[in-house]
Amino acid sequence: MKKILLAFLLVCITVGVVQAAPTTQERTIKYRQSAFTVLANQFGKLASVVKGGTPYQADQVKAQVALIATLADLPFEGFDVGTEGGDAKTEIWSQASAFNQKTDDFKVAVKALQEAADTSDLNQVKIAFGKVGASCKSCHNDFRN
Repeated sequence: MKKILLAFLLVCITVGVVQAAPTTQERTIKYRQSAFTVLANQFGKLASVVKGGTPYQADQVKAQVALIATLADLPFEGFDVGTEGGDAKTEIWSQASAFNQKTDDFKVAVKALQEAADTSDLNQVKIAFGKVGASCKSCHNDFRN
């Protein structure tokens, strides 16, 4: 009887663990959401400088923008076919070329922000920062729920 009870408990635990394991789709959605969260956090730190909430220090801005540039590609690795869900609209996959163009536009804007930061001219950083933000907004309008 103890063996039957033990076997039953083992099966229940195994089934519970298997059912609780996230799917590839769930892991991918979590990955891209996490990557966007980290990127947005870093962009928010730069926003504080651009908006005057934090004093401008050229070296710190260059470092912050370099980090943003490093992070810029990460979220877009999480849009594999079959990973629909989260805040992502299905149009990401049905209009893949338009989505890819938006991601390319974002990366170009981030590169321009990096070039602006390299000048140590806050006004150029502000302009480039605005273009990155506009790029984000454009993609969110079309492809985010």
